[in-house]
Amino acid sequence: MEKFLTNMFTKLGENNKALYSVLAIAACKGIFRPMFTMMDKKTDPQTKKYTAIREGLTEVIAAGVYIGVDKLSELAASPIAKKAGKDLGQVKSSLGFLGVCASAAFIIPATCNLTLKPIMNSLEKKNNKKTLNTYPNTTMTHSTGMRV
Repeated sequence: MEKFLTNMFTKLGENNKALYSVLAIAACKGIFRPMFTMMDKKTDPQTKKYTAIREGLTEVIAAGVYIGVDKLSELAASPIAKKAGKDLGQVKSSLGFLGVCASAAFIIPATCNLTLKPIMNSLEKKNNKKTLNTYPNTTMTHSTGMRV
């Protein structure tokens, strides 16, 4: 067991990217926040369902944005490193971190504002229930703490 843990921590330390941290956070929030929302016994069942679906979708969107921005930063790293005369690994790491920050601060909230309402409306039509959209003031936060 000790050898396994040593190898795991060594590999994680050698290949650590900002993307891995935020994906782990998004995955945990995408699983546990809806689960804890559904366990709330004091809240109306329809409100819980709406909020849990929305929280889960937010984290799915966040994970997709993080992955997409990471791929873009990797594509941009080589030309930037050549032009600046810097080490490619350092440039990739820096751009990855900046991409995570930009995603959390701007891209994910904007993407959620554009996509969540149409998705929730299509779920409402699919389920043929008007109760999913009867709680539009239900608020939630993204991993950045921003209201979505």
